Amino acid sequence: MRLITSSKLRRTMLSTIVILTALSAVGCTSSQQKTEYSLSTSQEHLLIPADIAEFLSHSATDSSAAFARSPWGDNITLSAQAPYFSASGAECRQLIVEKAISSTGLACTQNNQDWYKSRALTAGVTQ
Repeated sequence: MRLITSSKLRRTMLSTIVILTALSAVGCTSSQQKTEYSLSTSQEHLLIPADIAEFLSHSATDSSAAFARSPWGDNITLSAQAPYFSASGAECRQLIVEKAISSTGLACTQNNQDWYKSRALTAGVTQ
């Protein structure tokens, strides 16, 4: 039978304390944070005027309407594609923006509140 001396016991206890402290510090720094999504006031999320928001909220898929002023420029025609839900839970609609040259845009709303101009994270795939 082996006897544990007090110096071995102290070293063992000290080693255990150091390891537990290191593990608890690593556990604290690797905890995940819950992300809250909110409307940003940066250039990527411009609030959309009420007339366009009304169009986006109530128009059928592939509907078009002309607007004198918009976040995509003046005197444009917007064609709204089918609504879909983004990864953040926002309802979005891809838009075809027609002026001299056609381009695409994206508009989203959180909880059916204000619509805002957003940027697409991926390009649409055409088939």
